[in-house]
Amino acid sequence: MNSKEELEKLKKRLREIEPILSKTFNTDKELNAYLEKNKNLYEEGKNLYEQIKQLEYGLMSSQEKEEHDEYLRKLKLKSEGKPLI
Repeated sequence: MNSKEELEKLKKRLREIEPILSKTFNTDKELNAYLEKNKNLYEEGKNLYEQIKQLEYGLMSSQEKEEHDEYLRKLKLKSEGKPLI
């Protein structure tokens, strides 16, 4: 399977489990019980997100990668309160 097909497969699975991952609760007790019950899906969602990021980066052109890396560098400087040089 090529990278684009793999990326689409991962995105589809993430969309399938998104309703479970984004559910809201009124109390911490309800939230904790739900998290414990669906712990494996939260782990799967985290792993899918990381794999998608890696595949998307791998499919970028060298120019896009440079722009993305520069954006992340500036974002880090800004969060540290340093000048964006």
